[in-house]
Amino acid sequence: MEALFAKFERLVLATYNLAKGKDVPFVVGLLPAARQVRKAVRQTKSSDGEGGLPGCRIGQSAECQPQKRIKTFLSAHGIAYIDALPYVVANDWRASYLRRDGHPTAAGNERFAQAYFDYLTNQWHVLAKLQPN
Repeated sequence: MEALFAKFERLVLATYNLAKGKDVPFVVGLLPAARQVRKAVRQTKSSDGEGGLPGCRIGQSAECQPQKRIKTFLSAHGIAYIDALPYVVANDWRASYLRRDGHPTAAGNERFAQAYFDYLTNQWHVLAKLQPN
């Protein structure tokens, strides 16, 4: 897993530096995989039976892995990111993924889109760079 993270970090830094050099906005989107969420909910239950994720509970998604590690890396390098995990765990996560293959459902795609919409509407400096002069 460490080798995979190292490769990811090198790739993201190279892409970020390329975008930054061209004055192009660069934002990383973090979309949780169904397998990650499903496995975590089975393994982690709070006392009230509410499902959780590794290292966190619903309402505390800032502690979830691997998002926490990735967000720490991105923040340390000043790289913007959108984390859709809180949008998935805020509601019944099962509605976000197809049961048989783990792809996002219409509801899951809507939650991911809402995460992106909320980020972009709250980060006007990113949108301003996309406007023609």
